[in-house]
Amino acid sequence: MERLPIITIAATVAISLFWLLGPLYNASNGLGAGSVHVLLVVCIPVLISLLGLSPQRWARVTGALLMFFFWVISGFSIGLLYTPVMVLMFILANRPAGEPLQPGA
Repeated sequence: MERLPIITIAATVAISLFWLLGPLYNASNGLGAGSVHVLLVVCIPVLISLLGLSPQRWARVTGALLMFFFWVISGFSIGLLYTPVMVLMFILANRPAGEPLQPGA
């Protein structure tokens, strides 16, 4: 199994856990830490990053585009930390299946 999809998923899970368990602003009318809504929001990029495991290129391209849209929509709140994941998703999308990252690898 290739390493880059696993690294992408691991980075996404780590960032999502940071947002889930890290300190968040808790307003009386906003979403607070530990809310079910926060859990649902941070699960979206994790589910999108699972598309990187697909052997079909169209699924990886779709995952990269979905991650880009998530990054744009949530850019001013949680999206900024997902920038490396978005870049990795585009690298995955532009590689044919089974092609190593380096020629000698």
